Amino acid sequence: MAYDITKLGSDIEAILHGPNLDQITNLYGLYNRAARQLLLDVDPMETKRIAPIANTVFNQVYSYPVPVDLKGNKIINVYPQVNQNYQNNYAQTYNKNFNLGLQYSNVPSFTILFNSSIKTININAPFITQGNVTVNDASYFNTDGLWTVGGDATDLTTNNVNYVAGSGALQFNLTGATGLGNLVNTTNPNVNLAFQENQSTLFLWTYLPTASQFNSVTLQWGSDSSNYWEVTTTVTQQNTAFVNGWNLLAFQWLGSTVVGAPNATDIAYLNVIWNYQTGTYQTGVLLDSIVCRMGTILNMEYYSKYLFRNPITGAFQETVQTDSDLINLDTDTYNLYVWLCAMYAVQQQAGSEGGADLQFLQANYNESLMKYKLMYKSEVQKPTELYYRKPNSNRYRGWSSRQP
Repeated sequence: MAYDITKLGSDIEAILHGPNLDQITNLYGLYNRAARQLLLDVDPMETKRIAPIANTVFNQVYSYPVPVDLKGNKIINVYPQVNQNYQNNYAQTYNKNFNLGLQYSNVPSFTILFNSSIKTININAPFITQGNVTVNDASYFNTDGLWTVGGDATDLTTNNVNYVAGSGALQFNLTGATGLGNLVNTTNPNVNLAFQENQSTLFLWTYLPTASQFNSVTLQWGSDSSNYWEVTTTVTQQNTAFVNGWNLLAFQWLGSTVVGAPNATDIAYLNVIWNYQTGTYQTGVLLDSIVCRMGTILNMEYYSKYLFRNPITGAFQETVQTDSDLINLDTDTYNLYVWLCAMYAVQQQAGSEGGADLQFLQANYNESLMKYKLMYKSEVQKPTELYYRKPNSNRYRGWSSRQP
């Protein structure tokens, strides 16, 4: 049976002593507050969802968007859409351990990262290795072809201190004269990307000293300045706004603008263009590591924080909008929700029996919650972390460790 808000209201009125729900201040607010509490107390099985991770997942590209309705870090599983096996058994870990293990671990893993109210998932996918081709290291301006400045760009040099990969990055300034500056390489070592054409994604790192002043970044790659592919992006690889500091940008080959007749077997031309606000002088813009990668689509099974859905479109939603909204709960969990809503309602109910009613409702909710948790275990994959070390029984074999 599909329960809606009208049914919920009538069930609550049947529990209360006399007063109807018209006496409740901000009734929808009560429903929403009870929904948040229920989701804090239990992981309802009816709120499970499966969705592909928004972007194709690549080896050595770690950060990706998550579904907007992901409940905290309540992920059940991350897995390939096809060809699942034990090699692709992703385990959730904590942020610190995830970062420490990136260079040394061949264990597929993920962690949920909160940064300035933005939630993303970091994924280490060591076995997605097909098709990683370095197009240009961008470590030195005169290695891997000759990089030169164009437009507003000036003072090109090599930065051997602040870089992402290799041993350096290309550093330059932007004068602000026209709002367009670029680095171009017309002698890039001939890179063959034929087997990746219209399938892969090109990535580059750029350091933006004042990100709010930048509008977009364009990448052109091809045979020469008359024959190339072109993609412009206004967001990072995570689909978030540019930030001060290093930004990983993605340029999907499929759907790119084609100029002339470029040859994917001979990528000898690269041009990176920064579009920014005219009149703003930028010092220390950086470019590093242009890589072409093939990825894999991963699914995410998770618990949703959206307890309601639109009765017409079926779209999940976080809060109650109308009396006809549906509740994403089946019989057992719906009863839990009714008890909880009635508890909150009776707190606003006047009369000498209010205290006794509250005790009765609290007892029924607690008992039902305990039974529910026994019958329907949460399937959340909890983060694991090394929590102590002890000497190995064989003193010459070092230390052993335990995981919770």
